[in-house]
Amino acid sequence: MSKNFYKAFEDKHRGSRDLIKERLNKNYKKLILMSIEASQNDFFALDIGCGRGEWLELINELGGKSKGVDLDAGMLEIGYELGLDVSQQDALEYLKNTPSESINVISAFHLIEHLPFESVQRLLSEALRILKPAGVLILEAPNTENIHVGTSAFYVDPTHIKPIPYIQVEFLCDFLGFSRSKLLMLQESSDLYEKKAVTLADVISGVSPDYAIVAQKSAKKESLTFLDEFFEQNVVGISLLSLTDKFELRLAQVEKNTQILNDVYKSKSWQITLPLRKINYYIKRLRSKILHRVSRND
Repeated sequence: MSKNFYKAFEDKHRGSRDLIKERLNKNYKKLILMSIEASQNDFFALDIGCGRGEWLELINELGGKSKGVDLDAGMLEIGYELGLDVSQQDALEYLKNTPSESINVISAFHLIEHLPFESVQRLLSEALRILKPAGVLILEAPNTENIHVGTSAFYVDPTHIKPIPYIQVEFLCDFLGFSRSKLLMLQESSDLYEKKAVTLADVISGVSPDYAIVAQKSAKKESLTFLDEFFEQNVVGISLLSLTDKFELRLAQVEKNTQILNDVYKSKSWQITLPLRKINYYIKRLRSKILHRVSRND
């Protein structure tokens, strides 16, 4: 793969740096600010697969310190130009050589779908070791519950290996020993929240196209509480079940209306008045023909 291929691919198919940075700010700003405050000015974040450096830039702007690693030289060029702390390294090798309990937040945005499952397990296991007590892991990936994403869009990226459903990631975090985890559904259209007449197209492509799992490392109970508000919030997002429920309600209403019409057509009053309606129909056609001929003669 040529040096700048993936950078050009990200620009076209994922979005500009400004767009991605805006999304990261919207989804995680409060989480990072709470983590920085709890760290008592000793906050350090590691971004694995840091790409163009949007997350690192945001962390620095919020008052934290950050480091990013990535294998793609073309993607890292922007980070170098912006003066970010980035390096071209294998993520798992970097994690293996990082001291235990030394980092507050570890993130991997749209990385795990590029790895074999065994590597994902190793990544999460190493992240758990490296995180400080009550530290946070953020994993973001395509949501293949979105039918369009799962059957088409996911495979546009030639470096994707296989989809990894959020249920699998939630289980893995629990299995490895994280204290708690939270599912976030991301990037859905806000119009669908209030839309009642859900279409088949909505069912196919309307589910939140991305998800994130945010997991917190175990610690003393009092050390975990700074993120209680985050972990106790209601899940936002559009699920496949919510859309199919709305779609089925719409179909049920169509069937009900059809049945009402059928009942009307079968009713005695409809049958009795049928000759009158036919006479009215033919009168209207005759009137239309007469007016048409008059207008042509004029």
